[in-house]
Amino acid sequence: MKVLIVGAGIGGLSAYISLNKHLQPHLPSLSVRIVEAHETLSDSKAGPLASASTIVGSGLGLAPNGLRAIHSLSPQAAKYIMDRGFLDGASRMTFRNSSGQKLGVFSAGNKDRYGGFGMVMVSRAVVFESLLQAFEQYGKGDKVEWGRKVVAVVELGAEGVQVEYADGAKEVVDLVVGADGVRSRVRDSLFKGKYPAESDGLMGAGGFIPVSLLPQTLKDSLLSEGKDEEGVVMTFGAKGFFGYSLCTPRSAPNEQVPHGPILQWWAIYETSQTSFTSSRPKTITEANDIKEKLLGLYGTWKSPADEKESVYRSIIELGCVSEEVADTLAYHHTPVLLLPRYVVPRRLESYTTPSKSGRIILLGDAAHAMPPDSGQGVSCALEDAVVYALLLAKYQAREGQETVSENVLRKSAAAYNDLRMPRVGKILDIAKYNGDSKKEKGVIGRWFRDLTMRVVCFMPESFRDSAFDFGYEPEKVVENYLSSN
Repeated sequence: MKVLIVGAGIGGLSAYISLNKHLQPHLPSLSVRIVEAHETLSDSKAGPLASASTIVGSGLGLAPNGLRAIHSLSPQAAKYIMDRGFLDGASRMTFRNSSGQKLGVFSAGNKDRYGGFGMVMVSRAVVFESLLQAFEQYGKGDKVEWGRKVVAVVELGAEGVQVEYADGAKEVVDLVVGADGVRSRVRDSLFKGKYPAESDGLMGAGGFIPVSLLPQTLKDSLLSEGKDEEGVVMTFGAKGFFGYSLCTPRSAPNEQVPHGPILQWWAIYETSQTSFTSSRPKTITEANDIKEKLLGLYGTWKSPADEKESVYRSIIELGCVSEEVADTLAYHHTPVLLLPRYVVPRRLESYTTPSKSGRIILLGDAAHAMPPDSGQGVSCALEDAVVYALLLAKYQAREGQETVSENVLRKSAAAYNDLRMPRVGKILDIAKYNGDSKKEKGVIGRWFRDLTMRVVCFMPESFRDSAFDFGYEPEKVVENYLSSN
């Protein structure tokens, strides 16, 4: 059986690992390849956080369910992330408004509640690196085929799926896994352009700064533990949102993180730009333009950690540097990254082929463009990859044939829809609500938002965690489904 995965991001790598781990023992003839439109990961003197940032993103919060999914793929990959991310303290979230008032503090995704799989703040590049290592473990010498841009896929019935490339080349495979992101060519082919990606009217900006460069009061608040610990700070104002936290262990430098602790910061604000790609400023002038924009939005916001100037102003001043400047600065002091936010406004009718053949599967943002406001985008993509591979492996084991039948493909695809669409739909609803809270608000809107934050912070941790089902275990979910179907 020939499987082609389109997209070598976190979802694509996870699908490759999961298919080889779960399906290959039942199908020795399995062949899985990954093609990726990008030519390669770039290189930078500022290190992997900078070099990979425009391709694999900036920082992220990996929820307990996502960390558990990675552990099911590779315990070594999960350990790699936990050793290099901010785990102890990331479940504690401090909410403030732009006047510096604390709206509340709550715990979510505490590792003690989920068997050691807690919330972890980490650079996306570290997650990517962990999966690349697992890819090599399961890859039998396979390599990502960089610079191969898929432009269309066409179902050929029992013959398989024809894949068409930008250079005019074509090939036929048995199964296509579309993990090619929010502007997925596989999705566009599957549904004839019915579900285009659109800007949601918000822009993200962010980056990484060595903690050693920060003002002393802010540095102390980041590194403190116990009752003074703030964990992840999220601040809401009239014209946007600003968040920051560690993305490395407090104990850095250590064997895994030799460069000392790193702060990750991210801001979200409304924009009229509707056609924009991720970018880092190359020149000082470009970086200064971004800095002035952010200072105009956040420069006067207040914080208990303020010294001579606002914490937010300090972070923006340090963080808004260009590529040419970052290459001369401390290791892991990265250029500011602008990230436009795209969504697919209409929910897909299916994560697989309308024909129900099951020969094309969508996962991650290609299936459900998850706004970052849920903190579940990466986790849902990981769950998708594990759940689908488990279903395919279980149905194949039931048949016990040397090849995968049409029946196995159809059943696996139908079960994948049954298990993933309701769960992801619920999380998308939460993400939409959270995203709206970061848009411009009048006086009444801000008052109501602040009140809502205060109420949420008083809710029991178990109630808040249940919204995302942080205890989601793909293996148990699949077993329970198959036992009743």
